[in-house]
Amino acid sequence: MVISFLAVVLLGLSLGYINDSLKSVNVNLKQELSAQQGILTKRATELAAVTVNTPLLKDIELVKEKIIEKKKVLAVLKTQFKDNVGFSPIFDGLASVQMNNTWLTRITSKQGLLNFGGRALHSQDIPRWVNALESSTAFSGLQFSNLSIRREEGILHFTLSNSPEFLIEDEQ
Repeated sequence: MVISFLAVVLLGLSLGYINDSLKSVNVNLKQELSAQQGILTKRATELAAVTVNTPLLKDIELVKEKIIEKKKVLAVLKTQFKDNVGFSPIFDGLASVQMNNTWLTRITSKQGLLNFGGRALHSQDIPRWVNALESSTAFSGLQFSNLSIRREEGILHFTLSNSPEFLIEDEQ
């Protein structure tokens, strides 16, 4: 009986200690919850201030509309000019080719076919320029198969093409 009494007392003390510990944990959790709710309220207020800024929202909508319009225009231009590469890669490639005593008077590009018209001071300058052109990275893989040269008043006029059908003689 004494043992039973002691067991009940020990059990009561243990439960009391556990209860006090749980109350302490509960108080700590309530304090933490209160702090987190304060942070949440502060962030909600900041978010409301940002989303209520109607002039800024209107500006954002206008910019989005302009972007959509420009994308539409770009899509139309891409479909209309999908086969037209333009001269930019050609100019980039020509800029890397040294052209001492040689200059171009005409550049024509049509569906991958190139035609250059130009002039030179000395006959040896044209083959050097053609070799430099063919060895440049921009024109690698292209074979210029047609070259015509004529002399007029001490200046050489030349036309170079990568296709026989696309050879256009230099204007007089």
